[in-house]
Amino acid sequence: MSVTTLMKASVVFSMLLTLSAYLVGCSASSVDDAPERAITSGIVSFSGNPITQGQISFIPKQGPTAMGPIKDGNYRIDSKGGVPVGKCQVKILAYEETGKEYTVGAGGKKAKETKQIIPNKYNKRSTLHAEINAGKENKHDFDLK
Repeated sequence: MSVTTLMKASVVFSMLLTLSAYLVGCSASSVDDAPERAITSGIVSFSGNPITQGQISFIPKQGPTAMGPIKDGNYRIDSKGGVPVGKCQVKILAYEETGKEYTVGAGGKKAKETKQIIPNKYNKRSTLHAEINAGKENKHDFDLK
């Protein structure tokens, strides 16, 4: 074997070894760095009435936001294991149909127009918080006034 062939083989081997180490490191860190989560559910009402259509978001100080739909006053977040454990800011959106429709996209499909029906202090400028505990399903109800 020539020196050039040995050098090429050495370079290829080094590249494969580096790539293998990188891939192992990336796959291990993505699992180890994932936040602990817990399934969270509850009831959301505004002025004593269940929110019929909306969305709830749990935003931890660090880590991914967890969100889910509110339907007939109820929500349940279990996707990816639920909500990250710890103190989270909570944002709630509630929608009501206006009776109007609008066209979506080039296909001409119709969608029903909705409007936000609760104050910004529960969404854009939310002061709501919830503590998500590890090892159990959490229940957090929100009775908004």
